[in-house]
Amino acid sequence: MLGIYRSTRQRLFLGVISGIAERFHLDVKLLRIFYLCSLFFAFPIMFFGYFILAFILPKDYPKTSRYIRRRIPAKKVHKDHEWGRY
Repeated sequence: MLGIYRSTRQRLFLGVISGIAERFHLDVKLLRIFYLCSLFFAFPIMFFGYFILAFILPKDYPKTSRYIRRRIPAKKVHKDHEWGRY
C-alpha cells in the first residue's frame, strides 16, 4: 500500500497524517493544517476517511521503540553438562 503507515514518532492522535507526511517527505505541520482546512469543505469524507485509514494502515515500529522485546541472554552451560541428563 505505497509504503504508508501510521507513525509512532510524530503522532498527535492516531498517527495517520504524520505517517503520510513521513512517506511523502512533507512537513507534518503543513499537512495537519491542510487537513483541518479540508474538514470545513468535505467533513464526512475527511473525517471518516481518517478513521478508515487509521483502521487499515499498519503501525510503524521504529528500532528504538518500546514495542521491541529485549533479548534475554541464554543460560550458560557447564563444560561437564551432558545433554539429556537433568
